[in-house]
Amino acid sequence: MAIAHASESTFRDHIRPLVRGLCGGFLFSVPIIYTMEMWWLGYGTDLAKIGALLLFSFALSVGLNMVSGFREGEDLVECMTDAVEALALGIIVAATMLYLLGEIDAGAAWPIVARQVVVLAIPISIGVSMARSLLGEQGGDDAEAASPPDEPASGGLREDAKDLALTAFGGVFLGLSVAPTEEILVIATHSQLPQTLGTVALALALSYLTLFEARFVGQTQRLRSEGMFQDPWQETVLTYAVSLVISTGLLWFLGFLNAPMAWDEILSMIVVLALPVSMGGAAARLIL
Repeated sequence: MAIAHASESTFRDHIRPLVRGLCGGFLFSVPIIYTMEMWWLGYGTDLAKIGALLLFSFALSVGLNMVSGFREGEDLVECMTDAVEALALGIIVAATMLYLLGEIDAGAAWPIVARQVVVLAIPISIGVSMARSLLGEQGGDDAEAASPPDEPASGGLREDAKDLALTAFGGVFLGLSVAPTEEILVIATHSQLPQTLGTVALALALSYLTLFEARFVGQTQRLRSEGMFQDPWQETVLTYAVSLVISTGLLWFLGFLNAPMAWDEILSMIVVLALPVSMGGAAARLIL
């Protein structure tokens, strides 16, 4: 019993903030991740400039950790450790997305790849720090355990309709930040089957983590609701299905589906856009 409690405590105190940072880093950085100019900065940017920007972003993360008040009593060393973790998560997100977007592959020159990853990781790491410090539920699991047990749950059908509407709202809102850009078409024409399947898997994983594991603000209250959207795996799949429909509609509205394209390129465009759309939908259900 003590071992199980210690394991849960470790997850709550350390792993869960990392999960929240991972999801939040992507959510805050979607327009930057889907910008070609950010991919290309690694080709010609001077190393000294990259290093200076890296130090600046590190200082921003440390400062945010110190003034956010999320974990009272943290000293400078702990805040610097959190900033290093944020940068590491930013590198993971940047490398993963650059691969899924078809910008890096096994044959790429690794010095250039390293520059591309670091440049993209810098703004992502700031998003990670923001998510970890500002968007977590105060008290986390303890707050859920301390909540009144006899509080009535919301009705099923009404909550399903609300969740569906919020998924569409958040998906359209975040999707429109990248859908009209040329990047969607460029990614689709260069994407291969492994990247497409990887993007689907990442969208499902991020939706699940955002809704059920990250403990963003509003998660505990939302999980008290009843309905088909409240089962973890069922909700994750339904969220992604709605995201695919929204992505298809946005691409049709913007005229991307009117151009003569192969079916695999059309499918790739839908899948690429469904990633930010699914994250927007998940975030809207927690925030609103």
